[in-house]
Amino acid sequence: MVGMVIVTHGRLGEGLLDAMQMIAGPQEKVDVVSLKEGDNIDELKQRILDTVRRVDDGEGVLVFVDMFGASPSNAAAYLINENVNVQVITGTNLPMLLEIVNFRENGSLQELAANAMNAGVESVKNLTELLKDSLGNS
Repeated sequence: MVGMVIVTHGRLGEGLLDAMQMIAGPQEKVDVVSLKEGDNIDELKQRILDTVRRVDDGEGVLVFVDMFGASPSNAAAYLINENVNVQVITGTNLPMLLEIVNFRENGSLQELAANAMNAGVESVKNLTELLKDSLGNS
């Protein structure tokens, strides 16, 4: 089973994990690493690496970070040089996580990364515009 690690600023990751499990039920091989104010980036890198190693059963790990170019993604990028089988995906949202939990038993790491990115993009909608269009309002 492909593991999952959610790396975010503050407690956002904990909230995403809680919401994901509320909808999909308890999950194995999933953990959160939170960046808190004042945290050292080198310590964050090590916490991410330790967490990835803990949830990896040999199938690899999807690492979801909240924002491209911010400290969590910069720290996660360090994994690429650490001889671990990971795919790091930025811009994490709940639909993206839910897409993965349903298929990670059988999907490859690369397939799941592509599915996560697709689900993340497809879930972003302007609901106001959709409703106006469906009601014929301009």
